[in-house]
Amino acid sequence: MNDIELIPLGKLRLSEANVRKNDSNLFIEELAANIEAKGLLQNLIVVPAKKRGMFDVTAGGRRLRALNYLLEAGKLPKDHPVACRVLDIDAAEQSELSLIENVIRLDMTPTDEIRAYKHFVNEGSDLDAIAKRFGRTRRFIEGRLRLADLADPIFAALEEGKITLDVAKAYATTPNHDRQMMVWNELSNSWQGNNPDSIRRMVTHSAIRSSSPMAKLASEAEYLAAGGKIERDLFTEDGGETWIDAEIAQRIAGEKLQAFAAEVAETSGYAWVRPILETRVTYNATEDLHQVHLEPAPLTEEEQVEADKLLETISALEAESETLDEDDEAEFQARWDAASSAYDALHDKPPVIPEEMKANVGCFVIIGADGQPAVAGGLYSGKPLERRKARGADAGEGASGTAGEG
Repeated sequence: MNDIELIPLGKLRLSEANVRKNDSNLFIEELAANIEAKGLLQNLIVVPAKKRGMFDVTAGGRRLRALNYLLEAGKLPKDHPVACRVLDIDAAEQSELSLIENVIRLDMTPTDEIRAYKHFVNEGSDLDAIAKRFGRTRRFIEGRLRLADLADPIFAALEEGKITLDVAKAYATTPNHDRQMMVWNELSNSWQGNNPDSIRRMVTHSAIRSSSPMAKLASEAEYLAAGGKIERDLFTEDGGETWIDAEIAQRIAGEKLQAFAAEVAETSGYAWVRPILETRVTYNATEDLHQVHLEPAPLTEEEQVEADKLLETISALEAESETLDEDDEAEFQARWDAASSAYDALHDKPPVIPEEMKANVGCFVIIGADGQPAVAGGLYSGKPLERRKARGADAGEGASGTAGEG
């Protein structure tokens, strides 16, 4: 026998001669979705089983698993006809046939897939329809189509197997061909040429992540309104977004910092207030400045009384901890935290700056971790200033030292 027959699905079983073992269950759901949408595009190869009326599938085991998946899901009946080529061969020939079928059958390459998906897009199909047609997820299709935006030399390198799919994905982080080629020309012949992380860092060096403090400060709405573009990273787990027009985000964030700095300057009386587009005060910003050191403001009489009471409470808690039962640890920790936090809050007071010093010092405004403008800790001066006590200093009291350089 060597004819195509329609055999009921319930009469087919996997032959022990089928050589595909390790990946036999990979992407079965996707393959099942493909078969459900398009039907079985390639027949199975079977031989009559020892049990009368049954057939062993020697080539097409994954297709059989996909069909059985649809059967179990109630999407196909047990008597669903399956196109099969029936051969009359022995067990050794079955194994040989299975080996040949699995070795010589090559899956589509990424570039073949890209062309196929792009063809259907050009024909007017939407991504969901394409995903169903090929038994893939929409995210997978989006990722492959992103690779269609690779510059020609990079796409050719992927097609010829000169670079890996992960390397191609790193270049596809941006659709900007100039940026892709700039990195390609610099890295393709270097030891970093096959390092996706190095490529991705260079490709996105002028871009910012949507979760960054600068992006939060600029705000997505204002960034988009100013013409900024956002790319979704389809090749990472979190599927984060990249703002590729960093200069727009920087301008918006910079304007907001400038406005905030103006408010601080007006209310503080400092000689200067400088905004910097950073989440901390950098060394370069303070290289020619001197940090001004001030003593913390002393506690008032009422605050000192409260601090003494809290110290007594903390001492009592220390003694109590030595005989503490395990069941009481959570409640004890809550009391300890409350007393310690209250004591620290009393002493964590900003220094009061003498009025005569304000005309000589300044501060920096930075981007807080939450994306809000913030006054950075520390005051600076263009020249060394005497260390001053914030409160309680006698009129003739001398300096306790000079400020160290920042």
